[in-house]
Amino acid sequence: MPQAGGKTVAIYMGLAQAPRITRDLIDAGHADDTPVALIENGTRPDQKVSTGLLADLPRLALQHGSGPTLLIIGTVVRLSRYWGDAPETAAISALAAE
Repeated sequence: MPQAGGKTVAIYMGLAQAPRITRDLIDAGHADDTPVALIENGTRPDQKVSTGLLADLPRLALQHGSGPTLLIIGTVVRLSRYWGDAPETAAISALAAE
């Protein structure tokens, strides 16, 4: 796993491995409060985005869905329009947001 240090990590099709990914990233030095985003069916009308913190990634993955999903891990997630005041509870549809 990549070492911590302000880098963005992108993992495609990582939902099933979310617990291991979380553990490996924290072991590599990423803070457990690192922002994460899960993007299912990106760019499609049925796109779904969930945001939260690295420590919550396994729970977010279970609640998110089962379609092709891109995991984005890093501070860049804070730049997303999907990042809210309570990221651990944010799970919104791109359609609903428009």
